Amino acid sequence: MRRSFTIAVTGVPATGKTTFSKRLKKALQETGRKVFIVELNDLVDQYHLYGSVDKLGTRIVDVKRLSSSVRKTLSGRGSGAEVSIIVGHLAPELDVKYDLALVTRARLTTLLQRMKARRYPKEKIRDNIVSETFDYCGARIKKRTNVIEIESEKDKAAAISYIKKTLGRPGQAKGGKIGTRMPELLMLIEKNKRLGF
Repeated sequence: MRRSFTIAVTGVPATGKTTFSKRLKKALQETGRKVFIVELNDLVDQYHLYGSVDKLGTRIVDVKRLSSSVRKTLSGRGSGAEVSIIVGHLAPELDVKYDLALVTRARLTTLLQRMKARRYPKEKIRDNIVSETFDYCGARIKKRTNVIEIESEKDKAAAISYIKKTLGRPGQAKGGKIGTRMPELLMLIEKNKRLGF
């Protein structure tokens, strides 16, 4: 039997975590692997794992309860999986052991467009733009496991190829750099003062 492998797919909202996770799942299933995806937002909604909602409409999640729900889900519905993919921006905060983390990244202008399309409040857009600038999710999860950052189609294809080749083998993933987008943020501030920077 192959060893179980847990992958976190994290990044700020609107960077493409869910889309990439589905693509990764399909690629791994094509190799005969049993893959289980846990969408953290779905667990938060299903089990009401938040105590309140702030003025921006953001749910304040109980991370301990979410961690417990993830572990129970993996040992229950996900127990037969050879690969479990935990998807969400809160993955770095959870008390869950990851074998590898993939951090989805996006250009700030792309994020801005996506968040506006989702009708995020201006303050929530600003907070997420700043988080992406400093790679909050990548920096947090790097403390716990090896990280590969993905943004371009080439990055995504390379990450999938790497995982397919190394899955279940002893050794560690080659972690990429954790980068900032400070020059891009400064350009956004100059061109787009309506964000309130």
